[in-house]
Amino acid sequence: MSFSHFVHLEKKRFIGISEKTNNKLEMTEERKIPALWDEFWKQDAHFILSGGQSDVIALYSDYEQETHGQYTFSIGTFTDGGSTLPKYKERILPTSSYAVFTSRVGPIEDIVIETWREIWSWEKRHLRTYSGDFEQYGLAAAQPLQAQIQIFIAVQS
Repeated sequence: MSFSHFVHLEKKRFIGISEKTNNKLEMTEERKIPALWDEFWKQDAHFILSGGQSDVIALYSDYEQETHGQYTFSIGTFTDGGSTLPKYKERILPTSSYAVFTSRVGPIEDIVIETWREIWSWEKRHLRTYSGDFEQYGLAAAQPLQAQIQIFIAVQS
């Protein structure tokens, strides 16, 4: 699977842990995203997943130069209220239209990068606004070897 549809979402509040990074760095041994995921699963996942009502969200925001510059990568969830954890930062995802990409079912490490590769080569990628994109890890991502995720890419309305 892959590009499935467009959707319009109202402004969302997000809380989570964050790191500044860029795509070039993420292709090296000094990459930051895997370490942030490790920190999340060791210390913070219980906060997000308690009660099983919240999806885990990986948020890409504060893009400096579209795909070639720095951006903020965050892991957390969408929320109606503030965070009780001091290290969690709040970010606002503006109202936007999104292109929704649904991965195939498979090992989570494989399906995430495969889906991003498709986004980078997507024929309508020129529509991207870089106002904030996110990966959504719901119940379909609970089994790491048989996971399925959705990636939401902000686009012009």
